[in-house]
Amino acid sequence: MSKGPRPSMLLGAGFCAAACALHCITIHNPAATILTHIAQIFNGLAGPVSMSIGPVFSAAWFPSNQRITATALIAVSNYVGIAFSFLVGPAMVGELSKDATSEERDRIGQELLRYMYTECAFAAVVLILTVAYFPNYPPNLPSVTAGHARESFGEGFWKLFRNRSFWIASISYGVVTGVFSGWSAYLLPNLEQFLSREKAQSESGWLGFYAILSGCVSGVIMSRVADRLGGKMKLMLVVMNLLGGGFAIWFSLMCTHTLPFRLDLAYISSIACGCLVNASMPLFFEIAVEVAYPISEATTTTMLTTMNNVFCLVFLLMPDVPHLGNAWVNWTLVGACLTAGLLMTGFRENYRRLTIDAGTKFEVTV
Repeated sequence: MSKGPRPSMLLGAGFCAAACALHCITIHNPAATILTHIAQIFNGLAGPVSMSIGPVFSAAWFPSNQRITATALIAVSNYVGIAFSFLVGPAMVGELSKDATSEERDRIGQELLRYMYTECAFAAVVLILTVAYFPNYPPNLPSVTAGHARESFGEGFWKLFRNRSFWIASISYGVVTGVFSGWSAYLLPNLEQFLSREKAQSESGWLGFYAILSGCVSGVIMSRVADRLGGKMKLMLVVMNLLGGGFAIWFSLMCTHTLPFRLDLAYISSIACGCLVNASMPLFFEIAVEVAYPISEATTTTMLTTMNNVFCLVFLLMPDVPHLGNAWVNWTLVGACLTAGLLMTGFRENYRRLTIDAGTKFEVTV
């Protein structure tokens, strides 16, 4: 690896800080709308870094028996932020009533501005720390492959297109994580069928928080198990995605009134599904990197992140189809989980990087 993770981290932290700073300038239109769009572009440019830097960093800094766990911890930091966004936003910024007065609108505007200032402060601290101290590599290389040169982005990019196993992992990851990301935005409409709007808004926030937080914990645990096993990620991914599909079916049947709706059971089914889907992410990253080696981890994870964004975008565009309704939302999640699980049964495990580091051939043909 020639450049290491530092340049990417500097770019990501810089774009994120710039996006937050633009949000702080004004909350009044039309300037606020223009600045928000520019800020979202910067935020979008920072997104691939935060989503895909895990395997790059773990390959540079951690030995082979700790890489998956390191990737999971970096992924968890992303999801912890998303989980707390379900709580921090509503806690710091109130909701406008239907007949809001000008005084109420001004108050909400000031609360929103304070929220933006807080975000900007955190982003600025991260940028300063990254500039001050974020070395590319440790003093001593943690593994044999950490010192090996990787193929260039262009060469690796075209080789990935001919790698069948990579595409199985990439599509499986994109389908299940992309659809789940979009589905999370529909928790409120799902609960509004059974609860008042105020109650549904509160419960959907907590439900999303617990689903993501449980995924963080289980992701670290499952990644540590994978590190100890020295492979076997295919079986883990198949089981996790099929189980996630089962819990999604349970939630869907309650939302279609096929099964009696109970709030506690809605919590259990949706949190269990989110737990399994979110926990699978670091395993998908690492298994794709292994089968693609010696293609750069950055190239491989960028492709996976792109697949996630593509499937999430398609999912979020579906409501524009006339007369579609909302029933498709939950069943699409079911299909995504089952599709990912079934696709991974055709994945041929070949731990190329781990084989070099451990000096033992890790290859499973079934």
